Amino acid sequence: MSIQTPFMNLSRYREFFPITQNTVYLNHAAISPLSLQVTDAIQLHLENRSSGRIDVYEDILAAKDRLKTNIAQLIGCQTQQVAIISNTSE
Repeated sequence: MSIQTPFMNLSRYREFFPITQNTVYLNHAAISPLSLQVTDAIQLHLENRSSGRIDVYEDILAAKDRLKTNIAQLIGCQTQQVAIISNTSE
């Protein structure tokens, strides 16, 4: 008997990364493809900065706090134990 977890069905996650339709990408430590959700969020941010509100610093801080909370819940730790850094080298 095998136990299936949501993480075993990778095909649904691959749909978020169009590059995986024709490519197997293994170099994730330095540069990696962006998911559709990330490119959508970046596009929205750029549109807002170009034609909407320019001063979005408070929004960015709030998003960072939400990210830290979500990561803490995902890995089972306190929010204060999560650090957001620029890259793996840092």
